[in-house]
Amino acid sequence: MVTSRDFEARRGRAAPYEIYKPSDGETGLPVMFIHGWRSSPAMFHDLVACLDHGSICCILPHLASDASRRHDSSSRTPHLAALDLIDELHVDRLGIVAFGMFGGSIARHVIRELGYHRFAFVSLLSPGPCIIDSPAREAFWNMLPVETRAKILDLSPGALDAMVQKAVDLFDVRGSTASREGLYDDLHSMAEEILALGGAARKKHRTCIVPVEVICGELDEVIPLELSFKTVRDFGEVNVSVIPLAGHHFVAEFYEETAECMREFLDERVERVMCSQRALP
Repeated sequence: MVTSRDFEARRGRAAPYEIYKPSDGETGLPVMFIHGWRSSPAMFHDLVACLDHGSICCILPHLASDASRRHDSSSRTPHLAALDLIDELHVDRLGIVAFGMFGGSIARHVIRELGYHRFAFVSLLSPGPCIIDSPAREAFWNMLPVETRAKILDLSPGALDAMVQKAVDLFDVRGSTASREGLYDDLHSMAEEILALGGAARKKHRTCIVPVEVICGELDEVIPLELSFKTVRDFGEVNVSVIPLAGHHFVAEFYEETAECMREFLDERVERVMCSQRALP
C-alpha cells in the first residue's frame, strides 16, 4: 500500500513536485515522470513504488493541464515549468517517462529544447501525436471514432480541415465571433501539428541514440495501438511492450506489469548503453 510518507512534496519555483524515496535509501539517475491530461503525479504513485529501482530517483512534477492555454503572463506553460524544474534541480542528465498525448507533448518540447544528449532514456506510455493540451482539442479527440484515431496520421490536409470545421460548428453553437475564431485557430493549429507528425512531412529520428521504450495497453481505445506504433515509427530502435487486456489507464490498473516492463528496459537496455558510454575515453 502506497502512502504519502513514501513521497516527499516540494515546492519548486515554477511547479510543485514530489520525490519518491526508495526503500534502500539510495539515489540514482534523476527520472522525471510527466502525468497525463487532467491528471496529477498521483497517477504514478503505485507504479513508482512498485518499480522502486535503486538506480533511479523519481521526480514527479505537478504540471497544470490548462496552463498552456492561459494568457496570464504570470503563469508558466507546462513545457516551460518542466524545463525550469530541470534547471532548478541542477540536473545534467536524466531519464523521462511521459504518459499520453499531454505528457508526450511536454516531453517532446523538453527534449527538443535540451537535446537528446541530456537524456539517458525516454519511456513513452501510451504515446500519441502529442496534441491534447486544451479543452477544445480534448473534445475534438473524444468525438472521433476509434478507427479514425488509429489512422489520424495518415489523413490528408483536406480531410483534417473538414473535420476541424465540423468540430467548430458543433462546439460553438452560441459563441461569439471572437470565440469561434479562437476555437478555429486552436483546432487548426492542432491539425497542422498532426500533419507535421504524419506522412512525408514527419521528421526522422533514426540518428537518436537514446534508448526509447514504448508501453501500451492492448485494448486502449483513447490512443489505439496502431496510432502509438505510428507515432514512434521513425525512431531507429524502440523497445515495445503491450500489456494484455489493458486499456488506456493501464498505469493505475496494471502498475505491476508496467513496472516489470520498465525494470527490464532499465536493466537490459539503459544500463548497457550507459555502461558503454562510461567506457568511452
